[in-house]
Amino acid sequence: MAAQSATPLLKVEGLKQYFKVNKNFTVKAVDDVSFEIYPGETYGLVGESGSGKSTLLRCLNFLETPDAGTITVQDKVLFDADHHANCSEKEIRKNRLHFGMVFQSFNLFNNMTVLENCMVGQIKVLKKDKETARKRAMEYLGHPHILTQTVRHGRRIGHTIGIPTVNLVPPPHVLVPGDGVYIARVCLMDGSSYAAVTNVGTRPTVNNGSDLTVESWMLDFDGDLYGQSIRVEFYKRLRDEIRFDSLDALKAQIAADADRRNADDARAYFASKA
Repeated sequence: MAAQSATPLLKVEGLKQYFKVNKNFTVKAVDDVSFEIYPGETYGLVGESGSGKSTLLRCLNFLETPDAGTITVQDKVLFDADHHANCSEKEIRKNRLHFGMVFQSFNLFNNMTVLENCMVGQIKVLKKDKETARKRAMEYLGHPHILTQTVRHGRRIGHTIGIPTVNLVPPPHVLVPGDGVYIARVCLMDGSSYAAVTNVGTRPTVNNGSDLTVESWMLDFDGDLYGQSIRVEFYKRLRDEIRFDSLDALKAQIAADADRRNADDARAYFASKA
């Protein structure tokens, strides 16, 4: 338990939520509940089905309007049943930002991954760009965006210009990071992993098509991974995908050590995390 000299993050006092079934029967879903949660504490709410757990959480998230009680976050009263009648919808929405809530499975988008579910509200409601939403979702989940696919044969152009890559072709329904170049880590089935520079996009210089590919240049690796399953973990976006006028222009870019600097950035990134 955290030391309780600090201001509680959340303080609930006398919360009540009753549902009148008919004139003779009222369900006391939440009946005079009070508790405090301090920084560093984790609370679990345990009870049989129908005991009011979800209703309490819905009250905290202002999806239900409690009949009595107060809800206070860091000394700021967000809800007081005695004065709630004057609270506008705008105020309710603002107060709701203090709480995150993952609904039970039937309310999740079951055609999306957990990461996608964490991103969609930021993109659709908060109007965040895809990369910002991905970064915040990674913070929420505690791990990076991950793609797991089987390595496919490419056109082997990377080998001819000094940057051999492993190629993934994600299915259309799989969410991938926005087009660009990323610091990444490629994990193999034998448990080993390698720092990588990963390009997400349509390879505009050599492909000029619309097919999305994920190409990872694995640093300090030499081997054949065709047909093997690998996991690519995305950690940091370096730049946009660039279209060069020709393959020769792309080779000149590499000769100028621009892509080598991306490799140095990747190595430095993981060294700083060690």
